[in-house]
Amino acid sequence: MSLNYTHNNLVLKNGEAESNLVSGRFSYSFNPQLFAKYYIQWNDADHKIVGNFLLNYIYRPKSHFYLVYNENRDTAIPGIKNIKDRAILIKFTYLWNL
Repeated sequence: MSLNYTHNNLVLKNGEAESNLVSGRFSYSFNPQLFAKYYIQWNDADHKIVGNFLLNYIYRPKSHFYLVYNENRDTAIPGIKNIKDRAILIKFTYLWNL
């Protein structure tokens, strides 16, 4: 698990800009063949929350099944309508022994 905070204060020709960035990364291994990761990031300057979930199952040596869920939210919009986009991805890899 890791948590990060970054504060940026930029001085530009047209004025100043300030932003706060908070992110967290969490990993959990159920067993040597199955693990999950979650990453979340909040940016107050862009009014965004980004989340990413990954599930990895190693069903044979060097052969994987991945399940990924991504979501982007706009915190400037209140309520459930603040979801900007979502994606669910599935990927299989298989090592051929030739």
